[in-house]
Amino acid sequence: MVGVFGDWIMGAPDGSLWSLELLEGSYSRVADNAEEFNRAKSNSDNLNLWFMAEWAEIAERHGLVPSADQCLGWKVHPMLGGKFEAGNIQVFSLRVYQSLMGQLFRQLRQSS
Repeated sequence: MVGVFGDWIMGAPDGSLWSLELLEGSYSRVADNAEEFNRAKSNSDNLNLWFMAEWAEIAERHGLVPSADQCLGWKVHPMLGGKFEAGNIQVFSLRVYQSLMGQLFRQLRQSS
């Protein structure tokens, strides 16, 4: 699954589910199996953590609705000082945004 902010939930061969999250650049196990994941995703805290649900609603209220090959993203990423506000969100090509985030997190890890 790909969330509206370009985050991924993907399955591993052992049936576990993992999140590749583009706000902090983290990759973490979120559930041991699909049944556990389906129960966990009904929790609004998990929806916000995995899919940025509250920010997706804010963006939609501001007319920012990506198409199937697009995602929402931060004009200036919060890790670079960007503000958590609607004016800092825009619609990006999904491929371009994910590529940019990969480059950003590689550079941040190399500099630390």
